[in-house]
Amino acid sequence: VERSRGLGDVYKRQALYDIYVVADNCSDKTAEVARKAGALVHERFSETGKGKGFALAWMFDRLFKLDKKYDAVCVFDADNLVHPNFLQEMNSRLCNGERIIQGYMDAKNPTDTWVSGVFAISFWIVNHVWSLAKYNMGLSCCLGGTGMCFDTEVLKRYGWRATCLTEDMEFTIQAMMEGIPTTWAHDAIIYDEKPLTFKQTWNQRKRWSQGHFDVADRYLIPMIKKAIKTRNIVMPVSYTHLRAHETSLHL
Repeated sequence: VERSRGLGDVYKRQALYDIYVVADNCSDKTAEVARKAGALVHERFSETGKGKGFALAWMFDRLFKLDKKYDAVCVFDADNLVHPNFLQEMNSRLCNGERIIQGYMDAKNPTDTWVSGVFAISFWIVNHVWSLAKYNMGLSCCLGGTGMCFDTEVLKRYGWRATCLTEDMEFTIQAMMEGIPTTWAHDAIIYDEKPLTFKQTWNQRKRWSQGHFDVADRYLIPMIKKAIKTRNIVMPVSYTHLRAHETSLHL
């Protein structure tokens, strides 16, 4: 919630953006505190469609029914810090014709424990060796779940149909199969809080692994078939790089 207050200083021109907070199945005072911080709060309660993917789909549907229209949507996790130039960098990319953009995911707490430190190092390596390199090579990058920017026309046309445990990777693949690559904004930086203990990172990695296998089971064969049909080798190559990227994080 404090992050939503701080983001208000990012662009200085309040008329150009609004801050929404999705209080998803919250039983505490999250919604109340977020409203006091100046955010536009939408509360969601569901016993069936639980998880970030369902919450995003619900919020996007509500957002696009509003009278006010937006050119783009950026998504952050609640514990993120956002660099003051984030929106400016994303705006430049959108003006350049890019439609799905992933920002640079830095670590907020690299010195807290050895686990958070190793985690931070792995992300620094992936950001430079994988994401930036793939972008320079013309391959699709992978969404990271936070620090993401979407052209609203893409979301309106295709919808948010990614609801598995790794909804970011699922949407990346869905967009890729529609011919829309995920690009990389190296100077649009967010600071993400990393796990502090081995148990925390083990549980997180287990959940991510389950999601990745789910995505592969759903989309790998259809992607290969479409690549053969359209003679587009970039699609499976990008997917191979996505899998290598995720494997490096697990290791």
